[in-house]
Formats: sequence, C-alpha cells, structure tokens
Amino acid sequence: MPEAPTAAAAQATGQPEQSAAPREVRQITADRMRLAEVERQEWCVNAYFGTTVEHVLQPGYWANMASKMKPYDHVEVRVDDSTWLAHLLVLEAGRNWARVMVLAKWRLDGADVAQSIVAEEFKIEFKGPQLKWCVIRKRDAAYMSQQHRERSQAEDWLRSYERTLNVATA
Repeated sequence: MPEAPTAAAAQATGQPEQSAAPREVRQITADRMRLAEVERQEWCVNAYFGTTVEHVLQPGYWANMASKMKPYDHVEVRVDDSTWLAHLLVLEAGRNWARVMVLAKWRLDGADVAQSIVAEEFKIEFKGPQLKWCVIRKRDAAYMSQQHRERSQAEDWLRSYERTLNVATA
C-alpha cells in the first residue's frame, strides 16, 4: 500500500501536497448534556465591609468554604456596603483553598445604592444583605436598629424612637 507523499517529497517530485480532510464535528449526545443544577453549584457570598475583588481572588480567602466548592461552580460576591458585585467561576478547589476567576464585576455605588439620610443625630444606611437598612447614631457609629427590609421601615423605627425620647424627656 503506497504511503501519502509528505510535503518535502511532494515538492521534490512536483506532485501536489495532499491536505488533511477537515475533521468532522460529532453531534452532542444525551450523556454529555445535563441540567446546570446537577452539574454545578451556585453560591452567593455576602463579603464583609472593606473586601475588594483582589481579596476574593486570593486562594486563601476561600479557606473556610473551599471544601464545599468544585470546578465550574458559580459564585456571586456582594460586599456589605453595596459598592460592588462580582460573578466568579471556580477553576480549582482544594480542602482549604480555591482558585477563582472574575466573569463579571459591577460597581454599585451610584445614587440608588448605599444612600444615607443626613439627620441631626442619626443616619439611615443600607449595610448589605445581612444587616439590610440600619439606623446609625452619628456620634459613635452605634447601630441603633438593623435588618429592616426597606428604608421606610428604618425611618419608621427612627420616628418611633424619637417619639419615645420626646416622651421620656417631657
């Protein structure tokens, strides 16, 4: 059985080079397609105030949770002060480390997020998905009330508190 001529042999003999036929792409089969819920996990992380994207990219940041993670898991990270949100992909995970990459990142410090009302003694701020809307005393930054689902609930609490103070001093 004659062998196909190589490029060098084809040049020497003056014969045209035989090109390799394009490889046929195989159609996907049922065993290669599954629901995303089965194949990967979706995580949501409420990062502490002051955490940056650079922090979450360090493998050691995930030390306490890495054993539960696996490659291709998705992680949404949102920081308590609502200044940014990022979607991550887990590339590797070990017992106490995980390597992740940023798929998307958004800054959230626009006018509609992390707003505050300036009052004489108190302010109302959104402090993330854990603490939610909080009433904070300005002079010492003490949290007077927290975990209000809506800003209006925090405002109602503050009005009620002010009424209580007025009654106590009258």
